[in-house]
Amino acid sequence: MSQASHPKAAATRLAEAARQVAAVHGDARAQTVAYALLLRRLNPEFVLDCLLDGFGCRDSLLRIETALDSIDLDGLLSNYESAGRDPAIYFYEDFARAYDPASARGRGTLYTPPEVVSCIVRAADWVLRESFGLRLSDALVVDPCCGVGTFLRHIERQTAHRPRMMGLELMPAPCAIARCLLERSQIVEADWLSDSAIEAGSRPLVIIGNPPYSGHSYNAGSIADLMADYREGLAERNPKWLQDDYVKFIRMAQHRVECAGSGVVAFVTNHSYLFNPTFRAMRRSLARTFDEILVLDLGGNAKRLQDENVFPIQMGVAISLFVKTSFSPACRIRHASLFGTKDEKLKALADLDPGTMRWREVTPAEPFAVFIPQDNSLREEFYGFTSLFDIFAQHTMGFVTSRDRFAIGFTKDEVLSRVGSEYADEVVEVLYRPFDRRWACCSRNAMERPRLPFMTNLMRDNVSLAVGRAGQVTGSSEWDVVFATDRPADLNLFRRGGAKLFPRYVYAGDERVSNMLCDYDHDSLFGYIYAVLHSAAYRSRYAEFLAIDYPRIPMPPDDRTIAELVNLGWRLIDTHLMRLGPHSTPPASEERITIGGYEEPAKCLKDRAGVDDAQQVSLLHTAVAKTLDLRSQIDRVVAQHPPWTRKAAV
Repeated sequence: MSQASHPKAAATRLAEAARQVAAVHGDARAQTVAYALLLRRLNPEFVLDCLLDGFGCRDSLLRIETALDSIDLDGLLSNYESAGRDPAIYFYEDFARAYDPASARGRGTLYTPPEVVSCIVRAADWVLRESFGLRLSDALVVDPCCGVGTFLRHIERQTAHRPRMMGLELMPAPCAIARCLLERSQIVEADWLSDSAIEAGSRPLVIIGNPPYSGHSYNAGSIADLMADYREGLAERNPKWLQDDYVKFIRMAQHRVECAGSGVVAFVTNHSYLFNPTFRAMRRSLARTFDEILVLDLGGNAKRLQDENVFPIQMGVAISLFVKTSFSPACRIRHASLFGTKDEKLKALADLDPGTMRWREVTPAEPFAVFIPQDNSLREEFYGFTSLFDIFAQHTMGFVTSRDRFAIGFTKDEVLSRVGSEYADEVVEVLYRPFDRRWACCSRNAMERPRLPFMTNLMRDNVSLAVGRAGQVTGSSEWDVVFATDRPADLNLFRRGGAKLFPRYVYAGDERVSNMLCDYDHDSLFGYIYAVLHSAAYRSRYAEFLAIDYPRIPMPPDDRTIAELVNLGWRLIDTHLMRLGPHSTPPASEERITIGGYEEPAKCLKDRAGVDDAQQVSLLHTAVAKTLDLRSQIDRVVAQHPPWTRKAAV
């Protein structure tokens, strides 16, 4: 492939010329004219008067034409067509990213592979036939974020369907281009989230597309009121994942279908809403609105390297079909999934027939009402155990600095040099990452959320369990979001954050009071909990629940087993607190473990390179080796006397 025909190189050349034109004519006009001239060269039959009308600046036109002369358009066309991609559509993504990379990333816009587009269009037609006795040609098809028209152009050019079609697009340039590329679709420059009117008439409403992937957007107006349904009953004070654009697009689509009385939503989105606890109210709301929900999970979490994504992003994705025919007291939910490489998934999607797909029935159950299959018998067993929140009276999330380079350092003097000597009493040792102790200024003047006054409990004689929820987000092969600390700990102790601290004690003035609420000996129970949470059998048996929730604790078995696990648990705690003794023998070989998604000791050694002396490095290797040894001993005890064989909880 020559440089002149490489899509990204070609996009860069055209974008450079367009930016020069933008200095005189503005971004939207420059992008539109540049792309129109490209389209005219790709296909002289394109009617582009609407894009070029009134633009008579010869210098600007010459600048763009010169850039196009430097591009091997035949080679460029061949590259796209050999991949089965319409160059008029798919080159625009490369062009937009080259023109303004920051804006493209901020909008979270990703062009959908043609195999995904065709699969969604076929699935929407199949659902209409199965549920309404109609075809896609009978519907009003709306793409709420149409870009330059990926889905609508596919329907126009690749299918025999002739529905009434409408596309909404917020950005002026792609909106103008879509109007020229689409022959039978009404394209409106509008914000889908503004609740502008859409009249379907007697036609069924089909909302189809690929909503933006940007997170934490700040849309206001109608959507802000509608999003209250997705926060109903949530205990989280800051459910930030509900701010993702794709969630708001689903909520508005749900609202449009409710207003129409019936309809279909067919989206490809981030798949986190299927199982993440933050989305439980969203799932309940969707199940109340729709008669049927079908989910084809395409996976693709970047941390699972053997399972590739069909998009160039880290989060997994899913195709979701939401169907409403009329009011129904019960929603049928079905699930299927694809696993493998990107090419394998795209080939499967190109050939997929939703009517012959092997769907699995899903019965969402509380407390999280997930839209993925679960083992019902194990779910009852797991949720019959005792929650950590019922064992520990008080708890808190780890501190948040929002300015680590200022508030945290390797030594106390380093931090004081930034914050000033007047904060000397507030600069304390903290646990930053597993095994990685640093110093931080735990003051509201230095960090965003120091979690005061609660965190002062860990500035005195104490020990705390640090646990994460939804362990699957770390990308580790097994649940591993647990550690021990005798110091304040960072929220991001684990990869992807979320460390919740459950201290053994709290302080009332100078009095140290137990923070545990059960009848068992509190020290023994603390050690027992730590041992159980490091049991490979426990992590494996309840993996699907640990992936989305905090761990729950089975009742201790017989007294002898309790004593063994208590002893092993406390030895493991001491190891993680680096209380190894002065005569610890370093391991003969370097061992490896993962804690909170981090590979140790590699993570700690890399982050602390040039800081620790040889003795500290040796102690770290010893701690890792002892962790593996103690875990093996815990596994042997649990194999003989599994705690979950007891019916009662703690």
